[in-house]
Amino acid sequence: MRVDTLEAYNVPQDILAIWRESVGENLLPVQERAVKEFGLFGDANLIVFSPTSSGKTFVGEMAAVRAARSDTKVFYLVPQKALAVEKFEELRARYAGSGIEVVVSSRDRREYDDAIAEGRFHIAVVVFEKLSAMLVACPKLLGSVGLVVVDELQLITDENRGPALELLLTKLRMSPSKPRIVGLSAVLGKAQLLADWLGAKLLVDVRRPVELRKGVLCRGTFTYREHNSGTQGTEDFSDMGGELPQELLLAAAEDIVRRGEQVLVFVADRASTVLCAQVLADRVSMPSLGEAIEELREHEETHAQEALRVSLNSSIAFHNADLSPEERGLVEKYFRSGGIRALFSTSTLAMGMNLPVKNVVLEAQKWGYAKWCHQWGREPLSRSEYENMSGRAGRLGLSKEFGRSILVTKSPFQAEAWLHKYVEGDFEEIVPTLKEAPMEDLVVDLLASGMTGPDTSLRELLMSSFTGVTWWTQKMSKDELDRALDQAIGVCVESGLAQRFQGQLRITDLGHACAAKGIGVRTTVALARWACASKGALRELEALTVAAQSPAGADVYVSMPKNERWKMEYRAQLLQRATDDGIIDRAVFVPHTTNEYAASYDDSRAFKKALMLCDWIAEVPTKEIERRYQVWAGAIRRVGEDFAWIVEAMGAIAQACGWPESRKTEFAQLAERLMFGVRADAIPVAKLRVPGLGRVLVRRVVDAGLANADAMHAAGPDVVRKAVNHRGAFARLWKKLTDSKPGLKKATPYPPVAEPTVLVAAEPLAQAAAPDEDAALIVDLKDRRVIYRGHEIPTRPPNNLQRQPLLALAVLASRAGCVVGMAQLAEEMARLGPMKKRPLTPEPKDLRYKLLRPFKKALEGRVAEEEIDRLIENVPGVGIRLTVAARLVRVQVATAA
Repeated sequence: MRVDTLEAYNVPQDILAIWRESVGENLLPVQERAVKEFGLFGDANLIVFSPTSSGKTFVGEMAAVRAARSDTKVFYLVPQKALAVEKFEELRARYAGSGIEVVVSSRDRREYDDAIAEGRFHIAVVVFEKLSAMLVACPKLLGSVGLVVVDELQLITDENRGPALELLLTKLRMSPSKPRIVGLSAVLGKAQLLADWLGAKLLVDVRRPVELRKGVLCRGTFTYREHNSGTQGTEDFSDMGGELPQELLLAAAEDIVRRGEQVLVFVADRASTVLCAQVLADRVSMPSLGEAIEELREHEETHAQEALRVSLNSSIAFHNADLSPEERGLVEKYFRSGGIRALFSTSTLAMGMNLPVKNVVLEAQKWGYAKWCHQWGREPLSRSEYENMSGRAGRLGLSKEFGRSILVTKSPFQAEAWLHKYVEGDFEEIVPTLKEAPMEDLVVDLLASGMTGPDTSLRELLMSSFTGVTWWTQKMSKDELDRALDQAIGVCVESGLAQRFQGQLRITDLGHACAAKGIGVRTTVALARWACASKGALRELEALTVAAQSPAGADVYVSMPKNERWKMEYRAQLLQRATDDGIIDRAVFVPHTTNEYAASYDDSRAFKKALMLCDWIAEVPTKEIERRYQVWAGAIRRVGEDFAWIVEAMGAIAQACGWPESRKTEFAQLAERLMFGVRADAIPVAKLRVPGLGRVLVRRVVDAGLANADAMHAAGPDVVRKAVNHRGAFARLWKKLTDSKPGLKKATPYPPVAEPTVLVAAEPLAQAAAPDEDAALIVDLKDRRVIYRGHEIPTRPPNNLQRQPLLALAVLASRAGCVVGMAQLAEEMARLGPMKKRPLTPEPKDLRYKLLRPFKKALEGRVAEEEIDRLIENVPGVGIRLTVAARLVRVQVATAA
C-alpha cells in the first residue's frame, strides 16, 4: 500500500509528503493492515501486537498525527523519560512546519505542564506515571483528549511499571469522555484478554520486514531458526574457547567485529558493560573514533568520560544508566552512524530506543529482586524480554539481508534448552500486576482522581480494572476483596489522607498531595509526620536526609558495596555536617547521635544519598563527587532528579500539614537545584538545558553577571562568548537564545498556507538589491554561482551546494530576513525548477545542515564559524529564514518553472 493512497482517508497532502520522506513511499505490512483491515483512522479502540522493528510505532504516529490535524488532542504515552524526549524531538522536528504543536512532560521535563493543563497542544508525549499525576492535579484534562496512544503496552505485565499503567488505563476506560485508545505492544501470550478488557480490535502480526535469525552459538556453530520463514540452519563462527558466560559473549562479539559487522551486546549489569568494552577494546585493533572522543571533551569532565575515551580508541563503547544524558546521547549517535562497532549495554537500550544493528548478542540471565526474601539474584530472561532485545537486530533500513540474535553457551544441552525456550517456545501469558500494589495507594489515587463517590463505587472501579476482571473475580471471594478494601480505606482515614463525610469517602489535602505526586501512602505518612513536627527554617541537609529515609527515597537506587558502609563512615560525616549547620538537634539526626553503634546498611545508604546531593547542589565538581561517593555522573544526576520529585512532594505535604503557602517555594527551589546540580542563582541559566553547558560553564556565565536569558541578550554575543570561553557551548547557547520559540496556535484541520509568489525568469528577487561589489550574498541560478563576502561557494562537487539546497537558498535570498514556511518553500523551489519531480517539503534542520555545510567548508579560516551558523535560522513551528539583510542580497534566477 502506497503512502499516497492515504489521501482517501482524509490525510492532508503536506502530512503525506512528510510521511513519504520519513518512512518511504510504501507502508509496511502491519501498517497497511492497521489502516485497511482494522480502522486505524476510525473511532474504535485498537491494539497492535507485533515484533520489535515491525513498524508498529509508526502506526501510533499515523493515528496521532491524523487526529491532531482533525483538531483532536492526543496523549502519546511512553514508559521512560529518555523515550519521551526522543519521541518529542522526533515529532517536533518532523511536524513543526505543518502546524502541529508537540509538547513533552516527564518528571524532569515540566516546561510544558501549564500548556498541557490549559489544553494548548496537539500531541503531548508523556511518561505513564506523569500523566497519572497530571490527571489527579487536573481531572478535567481527560475530558479534552480524544486519543491516547500507549507505546510499549506490554509493560502492563511488568511488576514495577504495570500497576501504574493498568490503573491509568482503567481511568481512561471508565472516564465519561472515554477517549479512544491505540495500544502498541510486543507480542504477548493470550493477548485477546487485554483486547477484550479494553474493548479493542486486536491486530496480531508476527512478521518482520527484515528476516531475523534467532539462535544459539555453541562451540563455533550458530544454530538458528529464521523468524519469518521458519527455516532452520547453521553458520560457522570462530570457537575462541572460554568457559564463563562473559568470556563467551566477548568471544562472539570479537568474532563479529573482526568480520567487519556491527554488534550490540546486552549484559546483566552496569559494571559488566564497562569491563567488557575495555576488554574487547584491548583485543581488537580498530581505528580510533577521534571525532567522538573530541566531542566528548566538550562536556563536563567525568570518570565515565575517561573510560569511554579508552574504549572509543578502538571504536568500542558502553551504555548504561550511570552515563550522563549527554554521554548516552553521544554513544547512541555514533552507534547509529556506524562509527561504534561494538556496544555493550544494559537492558536500558532494549526498550524502544531506535538503535538498529545487524547483530545482537545477549546474556540469558538478568538481575532480579526477590521480594519474599528481600535479596537480589540472577534469574533467566523471560521469553518476552528475549524477544524485545532480539528485535534490535536486523532493523529496517539497515540490513536488507537478515539480522542475528545470538545466545552463547559452551554446553550443547544448554543450547538445545535455550532453542526450545526462547526460539520455539510460547510467550508468557499476560499476568495482571495491580494485585501486587498496596491497596491503600489505589484507594487514594482513585479518590483524588474524582472518579468515585460512595464507597461502593470505589469497589466497582477496582473491579473494572484488568486485575479485577481477570484475577480478583476469579481468585478472591467477594468477602476477601471487601475486607482488603475496608482495611485499605481504614489506613487512609487513620492516616489523614481520606475522611468520611455524610456517608461518603472524600480525599483530604494530604491525600491529594500523595496522589498528585504518586509517592505512595507509606512515604506520605512518613513525610507528614516530619512536617507536623518540624520547626524552624528549611535546611537542605535536613530535608534531604528526611527524603532519603522515606520509603520512596529508599527505593532510589545508588550502589553501595558492603565494605563501603564501614570504610566511608557516612553516619559520622552526616552528623558533623549537621553540627556545623547548627541543626544537630533536629529530630531526624537525634537517634543517630544517641546510638553508640554504627548505623544500619539502609541508614548508611540513605546518609550517602543525602551527603552526595548536598555536594551536588553546592556545585562541588562532578569528578570530586564521583570520587567521594564512588558513583558516576549519570547516577548522581539520576538520583538528583528522583529526589527533586520527592522534595516537591514534601512541599505539597508540608502545605497540607499547615505550613504557609509561601514556604512551598523553598521546596520548589530546592527541587530545581537537585534537578540541575546548581546553587539557586544559577537555576535560570541551567533551565535553558543547553547541551554541553554543564555545571562548570553555567557557573562561569552566572559569575559574569549573566544570570538569565534577558541579561545575556542585553550583553550581546561577544560578552557571552567571553564568559562561556568554550566555542561549542557558546554556539549552542547563543542559538538557543536567538531561536524563536514556536507559538502555541489554535489547531485547524488544514492550517492555511500562504500563496507562493510566482518567480519570473531572470527577475532580481531581492528588492533594493545592492551593486554586486557591495552585496554580502550573491545567488545566481543563471550561471549557477553563489558568492558570500567575496568568496565563491562551490556548486559542483566536491563539498558543493547540491541542486535542491541551491534552489532553496535562492528562495530564501528572495525573502531575506523573512520567515518562509516549509510548504511554501517547496512550492517556490518547484517553480524555479526545472526538476524531474516536485521537491518534498524539506525538514528544516536537515535543510539548514545541507545549506551551511558547503559554506563552512569553503569559508573555513576566512569567516568566523559563528557567523556562518547564524546565516540560516530555523524558526520551529513556522519555517526557516536567511538572516542577511535584504539590501545586501542579490538574486538572479535562470528560467521560469
